[in-house]
Amino acid sequence: MFAIWICVYQNHEDFKDANLAVVSSRPETQDCNHGTASTGCIIATKNEFGVTGIAHGCQFYFYDTDDLDQLTDDTQPGDIVSFDLQFRIENKLLPITSIRNWWERIKIMVDRGANRSSSSRE
Repeated sequence: MFAIWICVYQNHEDFKDANLAVVSSRPETQDCNHGTASTGCIIATKNEFGVTGIAHGCQFYFYDTDDLDQLTDDTQPGDIVSFDLQFRIENKLLPITSIRNWWERIKIMVDRGANRSSSSRE
């Protein structure tokens, strides 16, 4: 599974035994709260505290929003890709698919088999 956001607190206690690979992330600042929370909803370790992610135990790759091209290149059939963001344009919040560059990259990923039922990853 892949996710894209600005940054993540990769040493968060809920990720202690998680299969988290941070491919790229900006320096850890208070701006990492959303990326960490979104990641935790998916992969937080099943243990005696905190939350348990809905896909705990999966292999999870985290990318910075500046690395959309790398994420597109890395996507394989069966991968699940999560975009946990939106853009503000003219004081309106819009989904990322409203930006042509993002729409085109997402289409490439889907055409390659992202978000389908079988995976080529081991």
